[in-house]
Amino acid sequence: MMFKNILCAISIALLSFNGLAGDRVIAKGEFKGMSGHVAKGDVTITKGDNGYTLKFADNFWFDGAPDPRLGFGHAKYWPKTEFAKLTHLRGEKEYQFPLSSELENYQTFWIWCEAFSVPIGQVNLKI
Repeated sequence: MMFKNILCAISIALLSFNGLAGDRVIAKGEFKGMSGHVAKGDVTITKGDNGYTLKFADNFWFDGAPDPRLGFGHAKYWPKTEFAKLTHLRGEKEYQFPLSSELENYQTFWIWCEAFSVPIGQVNLKI
């Protein structure tokens, strides 16, 4: 009986872990700098039960700006899509944004300088 309980506990733990790890990649791309800024590295967007996660890879590097914001667009940045302020300049980082975001309408991800209203980094998303 104890062996069955242990197997049951292990099965539940594995199912729970798989549910957390079950986020699926829906878009990815590589940064290019804009407006004289250097932005490089990879980005992946995953979709899970609780929303979307934007993941900056460990190769991310950005030279900085006074007020960098994160958002989406098509041929240009759309301010209404802003979902976070960029809080790091290098390496891995994750940002969450809600499931209500209409990601299929956007082809690009942006780092936008709010202070000067200029694009400073862009990723062409491969969906």
